Amino acid sequence: MVDGVSEKPRVAGLPTSGEVVMIGLGRRLPTPTGRLTSLLLGLAMASSGWAAPPVPSGNVLDLTHLSIEELMHVKITSASKKPQKLLEVPAAVYVNSRCDLLGSGATNIPDLLRLVPGVQVARIDANKWAISSRGFNGRFSNKLLVLIDGRRVYSPLFSGVTWNSEDTFLHDVERIEVIRGPGGTLWGANAVNGVINIITRHSRETQGGVLKAGAGSEESGFGWFRYGGKTGENAYSRVYAKYHDRDGSIDAAGADVTDGWDMAQGGFRFDIDSNPRDSWTVQGNYYGGGARTQRTRPSLTAPFAAPERTREDISGGNATLQLTRTFDSDSDMVLRLYYDKVNRDVLVQTEQQIFDLDFQRKMRLDNRDVLVWGLGYRATADQNSLVGTTFALSPLNRKLELFSAFAQNEHTFDGDRWRLLLGTKVEHNDFTGVEVQPSVRLLHLPERGRALWAAVSRAVRVPSRAEFDGQINQTPFLDGTGTLIQPRILGNRGYQSEELLATELGYRFEAAEDLSLDLTGFVNFYDNLRTLEPAAPFPEAVPGPAHVVQPLVASNELTGETYGLEIAGDWQVRKDWKMRFGYTLLDVDLSRSASSGDTMALSPEGESPSHQVFTRSHVKLNDRLSVDGALRFVDDLPSLGISSYVTADLRVAWKARDDILCSLVGRNLLDDSHPEFVSSLLPNPSTQVERSLFGDVTYRF
Repeated sequence: MVDGVSEKPRVAGLPTSGEVVMIGLGRRLPTPTGRLTSLLLGLAMASSGWAAPPVPSGNVLDLTHLSIEELMHVKITSASKKPQKLLEVPAAVYVNSRCDLLGSGATNIPDLLRLVPGVQVARIDANKWAISSRGFNGRFSNKLLVLIDGRRVYSPLFSGVTWNSEDTFLHDVERIEVIRGPGGTLWGANAVNGVINIITRHSRETQGGVLKAGAGSEESGFGWFRYGGKTGENAYSRVYAKYHDRDGSIDAAGADVTDGWDMAQGGFRFDIDSNPRDSWTVQGNYYGGGARTQRTRPSLTAPFAAPERTREDISGGNATLQLTRTFDSDSDMVLRLYYDKVNRDVLVQTEQQIFDLDFQRKMRLDNRDVLVWGLGYRATADQNSLVGTTFALSPLNRKLELFSAFAQNEHTFDGDRWRLLLGTKVEHNDFTGVEVQPSVRLLHLPERGRALWAAVSRAVRVPSRAEFDGQINQTPFLDGTGTLIQPRILGNRGYQSEELLATELGYRFEAAEDLSLDLTGFVNFYDNLRTLEPAAPFPEAVPGPAHVVQPLVASNELTGETYGLEIAGDWQVRKDWKMRFGYTLLDVDLSRSASSGDTMALSPEGESPSHQVFTRSHVKLNDRLSVDGALRFVDDLPSLGISSYVTADLRVAWKARDDILCSLVGRNLLDDSHPEFVSSLLPNPSTQVERSLFGDVTYRF
C-alpha cells in the first residue's frame, strides 16, 4: 500500500503493463468545414475526457483513484525540502501527477507545463519556448528555476533554460511540482518567480520493459525504449533510450520555416538500499542532436539584415550521485553530487561544465520545531569560440564559483493548528558578492480539509555571463545624415542583482466532498530590473565598412509591481469522470527611473497574458476506452502583437490487449495555426503553432 492505495492499482480501460506504437499520418491535416464545427468539437472534448495513462507497475501512487480528500494529502517535497501534505504547504504549489503527464499526450516537458495556473508556456518556433511564472516571459526567462531530480538546468550563460536540450523519459516521471512565487530561501538565486521540480521514479517502480513508437503531422517520428530489472538484493536499475524528429513550423503566410528539431538521448539509474537506513542513487543521461534555425543576421551592408539558415548542434551529458541516510521520520540527511556538461554551436561555440555539491540535514529539535539546513558549492566553467558577428563574450572563457548555506525552522503551536516557518539562504557569487534571501511563512489549519497561509519573501536574480561580459549586435540602419549606425547591446561589470519582495496569501480547502479549490493572491515588488541604456556613440572601422556604434548598456533602471490571482480546482464529476481547472489573473505595472533612456523598458507589461483559463478532464468510457481532453484560453500579448487564442487537445486511448495501448492525439484543434510568442533580443522569424495529429502504440513486456 502507498498512502492507503494499493501498490498495483488498475485503471479500467488501460493495461496494467502496457504503454504505446504508431500510425503514420499525413504531413498536413484537413481544415475543418467551419469554425463552429471546431468549437463544438472542442467543447465536446472538454466535457468528455482527459487521457487515462497506462498504469505503472510497482509501488506507485495512482492519483486517478484518490478521492478529493486524499488528493489534498498527497505528499510533495519542493516547497520545504521535506515531505509535506499538499494541504499543509504554505506556498502556491501545483502538482502534475504521473497520470496527468501521460494523459496529456505531451511528448516534451514544455507541453507538460501548459496546464499549470500561474505559468505561461508559449512556443517561439518548432524548437524554442518562452516559459515563465507570474510574468516577465521570454526566450531566456530569467526568473524561473528548473530542476530535474535536484539537478539545476538553469544556464548561467544567458540566465534561462534552453528547453530543446532538457528532456527525460516521460514515462518515468513520477510528478512535476510547480511552486509559483519565490523559492530563494531554499533553492537560491534565480528562484524568483517560481520553481519547477521534475521528479523521476525509483528504479524499483520501473521494472520490465516499455517500447513506444509514434508519428504524425508534426511529430515526424519518435521512438522510446526503457528496461528495468533487479540487480541484487534491494538493488534496482533501469536504462532507457529515445529519439524524436519534429517537423518545422510555418510563417504567417503559411510558408515552411526551417526550424525542425531532432534529438537522441539515453540514460540509466541505479537505486540501492544498502541497509534500512541508507540508500544510494546513481543516474546519468547523454544526449545529442540538433535544432535547425532560421533567423535574421545583422549585416553592415544593405539591406543590413541577412536571412540565415543554420543548424544548432547540441550535445551533453550529466551524472548524479545521491546518498540518503534516514534516522527516523523527522530526521535524515542527503548528500548530492552532480556533474553536467553541455556543448552548443549557435551564436558561439560553447562548452559549459558544472560541478555541484549539496548537503542537506533535517532534524527535530523538540516536539514543536523541525529544522532543515544545508550547505552548497557550485563551480561553473565555460569555454567559448566566436561564431559569426552577432554575439561575443569578453573574456571568452570564465570560471565562476558559488558558495551557499540555508536554514529553515518550522515551529508548530496551538495543537498543530498554527505553523510558523522562518528561514534564509545566504550565497556568495563572483558577480555581486553576498546575497541574502529570507522568508516568513505562516500556516493556519482551522479545521479538517482547510488551510490558510501567508508569506513574505525576498529573492534575487543574479547577472548572467552575457549581462556582465557579452555584446550582441542588432540590425544596423542609416540615420537622417546617411551615417551607418550599428546598435550594440553591451554587458556591464557594474550590473546588480534584480530584487523581489513578494507578499502572498492563499486558501486551500475542500469545498465539497467531490470538489477542492486552491486560491492564491500575490503582490510583488521588483527593484533593479534590467534596462538597456544608450551610451555615447563611437566610430568603428573594423569590420568594415566604417560605421558608428550606438551602445546600449545593461543597467538596472526599472522598478515595478505585479498583482495576481490564481485559482486551481479538482472536481470528481462522477466515479468515471474527473476534471481539473484553473484561472490566472496577472497585472504588470513597471516604472523607469527618471534618468533612463530605454524606450522599450516597459514592454514586459504586455509580454505576459493578463488572463489564462484551462480545463482538463478524464473520462473512462468502458473497460477498454478512455478519453482525455483539455481546453485553454490565453489572453493577448500587446507588446508582441500576439492576439488571444483558444486551443483544444484531445487524446483517445484504446487497450488493444493487456500489454498494448494505442492512442490518437490531436493538439491545437480549433484553428489551422496561430502565433504564441516573438523573440526580440535574438530575432527569429515569427512562426505559427499548427494543428497536429499523431498516433502511438505502447507495448510493455
